[in-house]
Amino acid sequence: IYPMSVSALLSESYLMSDLVNLESVQLRLGTRTLIRDLTLNLAVGKRLGLTGPSGCGKTTLLRSIVGRQLPRGSEAQRFIVTGSRIGYVPQNGGLMPWFSLANNLKVLMPQDGSDTELETRRFLEMAELCHLAKVRPHRFSGGELQRARLVCAMAADPHLVCADEPLTEVDIQQKWRLLRRWSEKLGDDGTGLVLVSHDLDILTYLCDEVICFAGAGDGSVTRSAQFSLSGRHPRDPMDIANGALHDGRSKIANALFGAPKAQQRDEHSAPDV
Repeated sequence: IYPMSVSALLSESYLMSDLVNLESVQLRLGTRTLIRDLTLNLAVGKRLGLTGPSGCGKTTLLRSIVGRQLPRGSEAQRFIVTGSRIGYVPQNGGLMPWFSLANNLKVLMPQDGSDTELETRRFLEMAELCHLAKVRPHRFSGGELQRARLVCAMAADPHLVCADEPLTEVDIQQKWRLLRRWSEKLGDDGTGLVLVSHDLDILTYLCDEVICFAGAGDGSVTRSAQFSLSGRHPRDPMDIANGALHDGRSKIANALFGAPKAQQRDEHSAPDV
């Protein structure tokens, strides 16, 4: 249902105000219902995070958005994905193994007369991978592969990026340097983002809005919470450490794990008389 290349070059008019418009989606794989009753809208340039239990259908939903097509047996009142170019950052694969990293980048770039050598250099610098420009992907470490997938997705000048747990193997210093640069690039280009992640800090830092999934009682999941996160982009990574983004992170944590018992007592107990 989706192309396994880093960037899916798709052909629909980029004229609507919403990049993604889904209504009443019932996501199924075979006889199994993964996600039920999902409605979401992603405006141009906005960033949406998806989080919830492993195996609940987040990756399947992301692949469906990339391929603009739900799996067989699924249903939706509306399933519209606009934008002529979608960059995809998968958990595995996604790079052309017979090309060097530099050539992976170049082959994905729009043929619009721009200086591909200069643009390739900029993306290599963004990912701190200049030393691997002429190296093929099979020689990369796990973290190097993830950084390479991310910048290859951006090289196609996409209207929307769909990223699936993109930086789980990157060391913490490089991860936050790259997140800052990625956030700046998304903002400069007006690129939308759908991000699947279990990392609450990354969700809080990158996203404007987060959808949390929870069990529906029959083995499927439904949207348990959806809320907006405040703050302009690019946010300062130090805001994670100094607590400036604590409220947003707490919203996600409470939606996933429930409010602390003390907070629940405060909210639900009757006042003393």
